[in-house]
Amino acid sequence: MIILLIYILVAFFAPLIAPFDPNTKLKIAGKLVRLSPPNGTFLLGTTDMGRDVFSQLIMGSRVALLVGVIAAVLVTFIGTNIGLLSGYYGGIIDSIIMRIVDIIYGIPFIPFVILLVSLLKPSVWNI
Repeated sequence: MIILLIYILVAFFAPLIAPFDPNTKLKIAGKLVRLSPPNGTFLLGTTDMGRDVFSQLIMGSRVALLVGVIAAVLVTFIGTNIGLLSGYYGGIIDSIIMRIVDIIYGIPFIPFVILLVSLLKPSVWNI
């Protein structure tokens, strides 16, 4: 719970914690700072485009937390309702739902996700 609380606090206060704008290309003395190793100025170094990795990590925690919470709520809502339908009606409805679940479990996850991303284009809402 402590780790989750720290993660939530970092996500909530991300604009105050991040030392640089995560999308800004950083320059020192007019020169782009590319692939800089971790140092006192850039805690986790910089990317090949000159962006601060630490700032990107901090700001990315907001999106990761949002996706995780929305996914957990949706899975709980959908799973509870399908389980209630299956348990209440039983018989043929239960058998149909179980066969659908068996088919879904039989699909390899990573290739399926790669196919979906290529078809739907990557975005937060498609995740």
